[in-house]
Amino acid sequence: MQKEYFIGNRWKCGRHKRTPETLSKQSLAAKRFRKNNPDFYGVHGTNWKGGRIIREGYVMIRKTDHPKAEQNGYVYEHRLIMEKKIGRYLKSLEVVHHINGKKNDNRIENLELHSTPLSHNAMENLIKENVKLKKEIQKIRRLYAVSSL
Repeated sequence: MQKEYFIGNRWKCGRHKRTPETLSKQSLAAKRFRKNNPDFYGVHGTNWKGGRIIREGYVMIRKTDHPKAEQNGYVYEHRLIMEKKIGRYLKSLEVVHHINGKKNDNRIENLELHSTPLSHNAMENLIKENVKLKKEIQKIRRLYAVSSL
């Protein structure tokens, strides 16, 4: 096996001469090939995972015909489930909250709808405050238990 080394802006070895220019030409050729061959997209694509992906912990479903679909055609699953329950599309300001805090737990009993982000944030702040108070109570109980011995 021959050693590769870098000279200026080029990689050189015995058999290959790769430059940033040739690499970009190769990637452009590959993009053109995929564009002209629709078998590489969607269900026929090699990376197809059933139209279900996870982004930042949230499950997303491929629904290209949905009015709130992102540019890649995916919509958050929890929003789809809530829309099915209430029988209409969600308004842009409506927020779906995961009650147990697990972003991928999209059971309907774990979801609740907030009419504005403000009400959702207020509720989130109350939950955080509640958790903080519970920790303080546990700390006081531990101190009281130690001092009473």
